[in-house]
Amino acid sequence: MAVYLIESKADQQKLIDYVGEDTAKLFFSLKDRLKSPENDIYYWLKREPSELADKLSQLQNTQTRKEKNKEAQEGAKIVYSDDIWTVYHITTYPASVKYGKNTQWCISGSKRWSNGERGEEYFNDYTSKGIEFYFYIKSNDEKYALAKSSNSRYQLFNATDDDITRDDNSFLPNVDGLPRFNYNDIISTDGTLYYEGGELPRNAMTSVKRVVVQDGVSTLPQGIFYSSAITNIEIPESVSSIGEEALSACDALEEVYIPNSVEYIGNRCFEDTHSLKRIHISENPELNIISTACFADSGIKSITIPPNIQRIRQFAFHGSDLKEVIFSEGLSVIGKQAFISTPIQTLQFPSTLHLMMDSAFRNCMDLTSVDLSRATELTRLESRVFAECSNLRKVSFPESIWEIEGYAFAGCSKLESIRLSKTSVIGDFAFFNCTSLREVYLIDTVLTELGGYAFSNCSPDLTIYVSGSNSEFVENSIKSEYNDSIKVVLLDK
Repeated sequence: MAVYLIESKADQQKLIDYVGEDTAKLFFSLKDRLKSPENDIYYWLKREPSELADKLSQLQNTQTRKEKNKEAQEGAKIVYSDDIWTVYHITTYPASVKYGKNTQWCISGSKRWSNGERGEEYFNDYTSKGIEFYFYIKSNDEKYALAKSSNSRYQLFNATDDDITRDDNSFLPNVDGLPRFNYNDIISTDGTLYYEGGELPRNAMTSVKRVVVQDGVSTLPQGIFYSSAITNIEIPESVSSIGEEALSACDALEEVYIPNSVEYIGNRCFEDTHSLKRIHISENPELNIISTACFADSGIKSITIPPNIQRIRQFAFHGSDLKEVIFSEGLSVIGKQAFISTPIQTLQFPSTLHLMMDSAFRNCMDLTSVDLSRATELTRLESRVFAECSNLRKVSFPESIWEIEGYAFAGCSKLESIRLSKTSVIGDFAFFNCTSLREVYLIDTVLTELGGYAFSNCSPDLTIYVSGSNSEFVENSIKSEYNDSIKVVLLDK
């Protein structure tokens, strides 16, 4: 505690004469912040004037507790208060230190952290990126920090810096303009959630059966309704983006209308929606991809792929209940295993298709007919693309197909006849185990490569009819591989 001495004018004049008028005046203005004996004029009259000047300079650069408290309070605006909670909008680092005291939040540390950064550096770095901080402080000093980004995404942390964003946080108050934690007031008695945007804690969906997305919401975040019990969702025209797994594993969801405002649908968005029967896909030109595993293992039975969709990515409908798919002109690429193990019955492909990847329709055991005749930009059928389609009876090929890769039709045991024109390469095991295959027409053939076992284990009555410049090459290749077990007829002779 400071000891205050009574000083005469003569004493004050002695100090002025010794250290100079400016230094003396500064001493008199700051002496209340000095402890004894440094607040005594005679203490400094026994020392060099420069020592007093240095001390006063140091003192000027050191804030008082009162000044620090005032600065901290100015950087913390109260945005909510009741008998239990006070919520502060933290805009300065000193406010973060004061109101984040006794927490492990990096933005509230007053000392240097183990990685060398100070709390002030963390705070300035985050706020420069548009992140805002709100501290929820309970009357018993229980504390939570909310970090909110400019795109309405947020994270919530407890005092030990654990991320509890998706935990049950319904005990926190709802504050206008901030994420909602208690949803009881926006869930109607019939179980309808009127979704206003942002993240949801896990507990929010426990009693929800229906979701009405409010107009003005632009994004359904990643996993927002994941594994909920909703049966219906209404999506307004304001929504432009639906995040990954947003509606995945919603096992009771039956129907979805995706408005034409939607430009992006994330991976696995409708995966494992086993009750989903009907869906309308946005026709927005910006939406040109059906994403990876988007409808995998879903209950969807029929779908029209709109003309804006250019690419269907891998596993898009893998294992779904899809029986009918209508491809529109504009589709260019069908990805790996996109429709594997689905009960599709017939397929007709558009003229714009130019790539169908490995195992795209493999193991579609109800498939009976494939019409590729319009797909004149398609030059290659990749490995196992229709393998194990055990009920496939008819395939119409375009003349553009110059290569059929290995195992492409292996195991298509009901396939009886095929007609290929101008094909150059037939890969290993391409038609292996097509046990009903009796007729193969290679018209105007330019075949230069016939893979091993390409026609092995087909019908014992298999006859290959050949015409074109490489007819003799085909005949010799067949005889070399199969001896006389497969009959070859040269149509040009």
